[in-house]
Amino acid sequence: MQYTPPAPIIHIETDNPLALSHYYLYICIRKSPTDAMKKITFKTSQIISSMIAGTLSLLGFSCSDNAECMYGTPTGYYEIKGTVTEESGQPVEGAKVIMRHIDGNQTFTYHGDTVITDSKGDYMLKTSGWPNSRIRMVCKPEDIKLEADSIDMTISFKDSDGAWDHGTARETVDFSLKFKK
Repeated sequence: MQYTPPAPIIHIETDNPLALSHYYLYICIRKSPTDAMKKITFKTSQIISSMIAGTLSLLGFSCSDNAECMYGTPTGYYEIKGTVTEESGQPVEGAKVIMRHIDGNQTFTYHGDTVITDSKGDYMLKTSGWPNSRIRMVCKPEDIKLEADSIDMTISFKDSDGAWDHGTARETVDFSLKFKK
């Protein structure tokens, strides 16, 4: 007589049913009478988060015919230009100019917030992201004889559409770098 395996058996257990964080999934697919159940661990929080994210993404792409459809996050556009020179007025080529966003006591950068000066010491940073009005412009020269410099500033966005687009902040920031002593 040939062995016929039973249908797969699924059993779910948890150490703490109130926590809803770790559940253990036991799956039994027996090919022979001596096969044991396999244990698979998963976090229900990951499954729930994935389900919520999927639902929200589906809802985000729908809107009614009689209302303006808005989807996304607030966005600000930055156009910051300037020139980097030595104390003597000579242009500094190859210096990194970095825009850092200030949030409380922390600063951070986004992808695309760094540019390099050209042979005339000029730079133009064009980027977009969360519309932070407080920024720190940092200049790090390639020449190790020169000191880095930074300036904190408050900028304003113009030409906002009143919804997600906060407009464009246009500023000119020049750096005059000193020689290290």
